[in-house]
Amino acid sequence: MDARAYLPLLVRFYRTRRRMPILLELAALYGFRSQNATDKVVAKLIAAGLVEKAPTGHLLPTRYFSPLQVLGTVEAGFPSPAKEELGDTMDLDEFLIRNKEAVVSPFGISCIIAEISLL
Repeated sequence: MDARAYLPLLVRFYRTRRRMPILLELAALYGFRSQNATDKVVAKLIAAGLVEKAPTGHLLPTRYFSPLQVLGTVEAGFPSPAKEELGDTMDLDEFLIRNKEAVVSPFGISCIIAEISLL
């Protein structure tokens, strides 16, 4: 089976739980009873560039998990008709965050006082 066939369930898990699954959760997600089968799927996903693996062994999302569509360019001057074609996709996380393992979610009274919040 192609690695891309496994991606929709993984993306749905990531978007609902806001984290990547561990191997045990992946096995349950895909209906596998064997950890070996889960390891093979993870290897396929990594080889296809659909996920990355952290030095700690955890899976990391790539641009396929939260793509931002680039709709086109903005031109100054006389307005032109809107382009119906979608351009390439761009992931702001991939562009802005160098160390994905160091991303934290702010919470607590000190964050409220400093007016730090998630959008």
